[in-house]
Amino acid sequence: MIGQYLIDLVDEAGYLPPDLGQAAERLGASQQEVDDVLAVLQKFDPPGVCARSLSECLAIQPRELDRYEAMQALVEHLDLLAGWHVELNSDTLPRVLVNQTYYSELSKKIGKDGDKSYFTDALQNATWLVRALDQRARTILKVATEIVRQQDGFFTHGVAHLRPLNLKAVADAIQMH
Repeated sequence: MIGQYLIDLVDEAGYLPPDLGQAAERLGASQQEVDDVLAVLQKFDPPGVCARSLSECLAIQPRELDRYEAMQALVEHLDLLAGWHVELNSDTLPRVLVNQTYYSELSKKIGKDGDKSYFTDALQNATWLVRALDQRARTILKVATEIVRQQDGFFTHGVAHLRPLNLKAVADAIQMH
């Protein structure tokens, strides 16, 4: 009876409400009985189901895999991880480098003014491209950071807390139009 009651309280993400104090009263059971049944439910698959918080979920998972000692420090200091950190994956960014040494050596050997002008223009275009790619990466990072900031509820509580968001709202927030 206790197990059925607790299972009915599980939300779509697999969590139970943080406070189960009323469960014992409603069922006419002791708090110890509720805790004992909860411990059994938390051994169900997938590991972490029936947890009452993220930290409890993260504590259950490695315990079930006999890796709790390695994760214990993380779980005990989970509050230090609060707040989202957004960064770009540098492995996916285009890489363009301008070899200044090659340009210097080449410009010494060029005799014609037309050739020199061509190489100077090529260097300026390459330098502009490198700066433009860097600016693009910074803009992507700003936009992503703002989206994460505005959608914090979604990342913390799930789809039910997803807010409508458009490009203008993000552009206004990061002062970029």
